[in-house]
Amino acid sequence: MPGFENSAIAGIVAVDGQARQIAAVGLGADPRIRSLVADAQWMKELRQRRLSVLNLDRKSYAVLLAPLRDGHLLVLSDGPGDTVLNFIGSVDFAWDIFRYLLTDPFDAMTVVDKDARVVHISPVHEAFFGLKPGEGNGRPVERIIDNLATLRPTIMGAAPRIFEKAHARIEGMVAEQSRLTKKMFDLAIGIGMRVSEARQAGKKPSLVSSLAYKVADRLVFSTIRERFGGRVRFFVSAAAALDRDVAQWFDAVGITVLEGYGLTETAAASLINRPNAYRFGTAGRPFRTDKHWGD
Repeated sequence: MPGFENSAIAGIVAVDGQARQIAAVGLGADPRIRSLVADAQWMKELRQRRLSVLNLDRKSYAVLLAPLRDGHLLVLSDGPGDTVLNFIGSVDFAWDIFRYLLTDPFDAMTVVDKDARVVHISPVHEAFFGLKPGEGNGRPVERIIDNLATLRPTIMGAAPRIFEKAHARIEGMVAEQSRLTKKMFDLAIGIGMRVSEARQAGKKPSLVSSLAYKVADRLVFSTIRERFGGRVRFFVSAAAALDRDVAQWFDAVGITVLEGYGLTETAAASLINRPNAYRFGTAGRPFRTDKHWGD
């Protein structure tokens, strides 16, 4: 039986327009595969999905169906790995996602190098940050963040790295100021942290802390919020864990960062904190829905 040594391809099956097997190589010649190909329901589901998972002898294989002029070609692969196989097996539109990644991988992707300089910024993100085509390439991430002061967003989602860089940039700018300015900034952040800690503990800040916070907000925090456009209702952080100190720093200056969680196979977002109920270091509560797939 012909095989595919040193290859991720375990077998190939060719079927004609009536779903009759006309050629088979490797695992494709296994009688069990022949039975599946003859199963009209199995073939119908495979034609709809284009990509599926097959379990044989306690081993999982990815099955890709490619249309031919008068039939189909089934390619069985044993190389994707458990994570990819689980994704394929649980997501009906897995093929559409993989096809998009293969044909237009940069349409909604921003690539940053090890020095945090933008190597490529997608058209989607260029529009979001108010940049002209190609204008973001070669820029440090911090420079793109500066555009928020012009765009003045009310709600924005981003990966933790963006918030960490924004925090570091503001801290760096303050470090270049006079000693008096730095001291006033540190004092204000200390006040904000105490108020934030009280809120997280479910306690009401003391009268002294509340009054001090109002002064700090007028002198320092309002200026920081203007760096983000001055209209932010809240930010959303996902894709990885947000550093707790960074989250609390934003909370201290009056900018709420809601952490959430989601995967493509769960139709993106599935959990998120709420503006009136959030805890640092948590993914929040499930999204409410009154609609279920299959209804």
